[in-house]
Amino acid sequence: MIGLDWFLIITALIIVIIQTSRGTKDFDLVFFEMLTVIISAYLATKGYQWLTDISQINPALVFIFLYLLMELILLIIANTIVKYTEFNWPPFDSILSFFFGIATAWALLYVLLRFASLGNIPLISHTSIEKSVVAQEILGFKTFHAIISFLTKLQIG
Repeated sequence: MIGLDWFLIITALIIVIIQTSRGTKDFDLVFFEMLTVIISAYLATKGYQWLTDISQINPALVFIFLYLLMELILLIIANTIVKYTEFNWPPFDSILSFFFGIATAWALLYVLLRFASLGNIPLISHTSIEKSVVAQEILGFKTFHAIISFLTKLQIG
């Protein structure tokens, strides 16, 4: 394992711990935050190339700007929803927050790695991303695809 692998694993652990501890107090906010991070990452990934072609600006800057803009808009919407609705499942808040923390960490690290692969971040080079097992897993969803393929072969999924 290279240094980037350890950085990604430790960062993911920190995010999961924070989200899990926050979820025991405010489960619905952790849930909506997870949704905003995933949706923002998806929209930024799908839209940055189109905006880059139109604006002729560096793709990394367009990607991160689009991600942050979507994240801000969706967080405002999520906070508004949380103010007026409250849902929780007391016996399952911690375990669900743990899984939501994993999804949030995955999406945030995906955004970081996508940004690094589009631009020049001194600490994360293209070579280190290509050599990193964890980075390739985050960017390629290989384990997820393998599990779905296995379940499909078993005719469960």
